[in-house]
Amino acid sequence: MVGKPFRRPETCFSMDMLLMSISRITQSLQPLDRSFFKPLKQYFKEEASKWIPHHPGRTISRMQVDDLIGRTWNKAASVYTAVNGFRKTGMFPLDQDAIPGHLATK
Repeated sequence: MVGKPFRRPETCFSMDMLLMSISRITQSLQPLDRSFFKPLKQYFKEEASKWIPHHPGRTISRMQVDDLIGRTWNKAASVYTAVNGFRKTGMFPLDQDAIPGHLATK
């Protein structure tokens, strides 16, 4: 939607559009951003790319999102993925060298 104004969530809902934003919400969710949401978003895009050619002229609505998320969730969600996110961000085990300087307290 380059060049078009952002639609408010109420407008999207009334038009049966799904408004998704998978991004950093708070610093405490950053490990999940790096280890879970990033691959989930990529896997979702891959599944959507497979779905679209089989449904010409249709758009992905809320009816299809649950199926697409269902196909991608188990690929992205695992204990290893979660633990790796906390390790990469330096939150656990604590690694102050992995934490950006403006967030680290020494």
